[in-house]
Amino acid sequence: MDSPDILPNCLLICADISKIAFMKKSLKGSYYLLDAKDSTTGIDWLKSSEIEIVILDYKSLDEPLMNLCHHIRKTPGAQSMPILLITNKIQKAFTLDALKAGVSDFIHEPLDETEIQERIAVSLKSKLINKKMSSMTNKIKKTSLIPKNTQVLLHRMLLNDKTMQEISNAKKIATPLSLLMIELDTYHAISKNWGELIAEEVAVSISQFLQQKLRQFDTLISQGGGRFLLLLPKTSQSAAKIIAEDIRSELCRTTIYTQKKEFLVTVSIGLVSFDKKLSDSAQAFEQFDLSLGRVKKALEKAQKKGNKIVLS
Repeated sequence: MDSPDILPNCLLICADISKIAFMKKSLKGSYYLLDAKDSTTGIDWLKSSEIEIVILDYKSLDEPLMNLCHHIRKTPGAQSMPILLITNKIQKAFTLDALKAGVSDFIHEPLDETEIQERIAVSLKSKLINKKMSSMTNKIKKTSLIPKNTQVLLHRMLLNDKTMQEISNAKKIATPLSLLMIELDTYHAISKNWGELIAEEVAVSISQFLQQKLRQFDTLISQGGGRFLLLLPKTSQSAAKIIAEDIRSELCRTTIYTQKKEFLVTVSIGLVSFDKKLSDSAQAFEQFDLSLGRVKKALEKAQKKGNKIVLS
């Protein structure tokens, strides 16, 4: 059996023996699966082990989903841990309730080995990017010798190999590649009226909502302050606009729950697609920087109109 010391730990809370066996088979060689047949044992694993991701089986939970997610989030070190839910429920109302409870993503039944691997990979990628962002932001705050254009520097460092490969592909063969910059319209008002912790709680909920929208090859980067970057490889401007409109319109109808208050929020979105002329003449980092500047200006125009999408 693979050693837990060399593989990331994945915690499965599930009482179904056949599902446990299928998950172990699917994750063998990639993750070390710790299985708990009840929530109490699962929380004990969280407290005593280095867990990277939690998977819950909805059918066999021994306590309400919202309660269990709350207990997981209260466990030290698990506040932002990805929580995946195994379920065959596809109703929109159920999905929204699960997201409000704290679920990050879903693994649909009947179980499929490829989907399991993909959903875990996407969730851990988002977690890693957000962790890097937080760590590097703290380093920048403590550094006295900072280049003036810290935002570009920061996001250059955050681009992973997969993202750079997608940009390079767009350069070489002119495949579509789009970038969304999404910002919560009322972040500063919420922070002022209800405090920074509540504003960040709202931002985390929006991040979880956006993660649910990710396709296998998309990349989400939280910029802090209620702002997010969403890189959409192989996506034309017209297709990206449809995705952006889906995000904007659905968020308007989604209630965000926090410890103090429920919020209905809106977002403004800037959208830019990589231009073939630029792709032919610019390096991958230069292409990203140029597009980052364009999408920021598009977002600023969208914010002036409020709850709008502006293309650059």
